[in-house]
Amino acid sequence: MSNRYYRHARIFTGQDTSTFASAFAVEDGRFTWVGDVADIPTGAAVEDLGGSVVLPGFIDTHMHPTFIAQNIGAVACIVPNVTSIPEMLDALRGHPAYGQGDTAWIEGWGYDESKLAEHRPPTRHDLDQVSASQPIFVMRSDCHSGLANTRALALAGITQETPDPPDGAFGRDADGVPNGILRENGAAYAVARARGGRDYASEVARLVATSQRLAAHGIVACTD
Repeated sequence: MSNRYYRHARIFTGQDTSTFASAFAVEDGRFTWVGDVADIPTGAAVEDLGGSVVLPGFIDTHMHPTFIAQNIGAVACIVPNVTSIPEMLDALRGHPAYGQGDTAWIEGWGYDESKLAEHRPPTRHDLDQVSASQPIFVMRSDCHSGLANTRALALAGITQETPDPPDGAFGRDADGVPNGILRENGAAYAVARARGGRDYASEVARLVATSQRLAAHGIVACTD
């Protein structure tokens, strides 16, 4: 393929805070030239960008792509998608696994109880309104804590007699029965491990999908 030229853009070169170019060329999906619109060769294929801003790819120097990969396909329970517990429950009902059988996990991520209208984390009693037969697991925004419904707790073997892990705690009702709130990694991962079915190849595939998702938003590199 030959170069295709683009003109009338504000192209940030990164040389300093004020230097912009006005044209660039792309061949096979790669930038091959950046310069002034006056230097575009005569007769070249040219597309006018009408003053659009063009930026280099972003580098995110503090990200956790492995956590993002774990949540590929999970329902986003973040503001503004979700601002209350009823909205979270409605969002979880939209998960592709909803209604697909007792072994199909419904997963979500990103809630922050301080930003919910109720100013409290949902419990298993709330999540059971989505499904009492399907396991539900929702990771908190900090990726340290989470939520589980009654079915997920049962699959993880967590009962009233289960002691708190050294690096976490199971929220409990007044009678001591776990209420589905999973505080810190020890408790959250005790339920996450019960999902099973994820081998090395599937985890790699999730990371690849995460890379493609980041690239679609202009993030071309990141640091874990």
